[in-house]
Amino acid sequence: MTVFWILFLSFLIIYPHYLWLVKLPFERFCRAVEKFLDFLPRYSRFLRKLVYESINFCILVILLTAICSVAYGWALSTLLVEWIPDAAHQQITEWPQYWENAIQSNCD
Repeated sequence: MTVFWILFLSFLIIYPHYLWLVKLPFERFCRAVEKFLDFLPRYSRFLRKLVYESINFCILVILLTAICSVAYGWALSTLLVEWIPDAAHQQITEWPQYWENAIQSNCD
């Protein structure tokens, strides 16, 4: 359930930026392409559909990439916060014992 809330909140954070940085420039690009396609009456319907489908696909890929990168960052931060300190604590607690054993073996 925590993963759901993290992904949902990340979507709420990413979506306005996605609209501003991705979708609006693509819509402007589409309008420019439409103006260009109006000069090609025979192929304009096919080209218009092709352009819209490719733009929608690109937007979907960018959005999924953003969500996956947030999920990956969350997983990596969980690893850094939980796993590495445990390993470091284990190493710190074993380190004096290692030196004690090394000194003992050198003295013998």
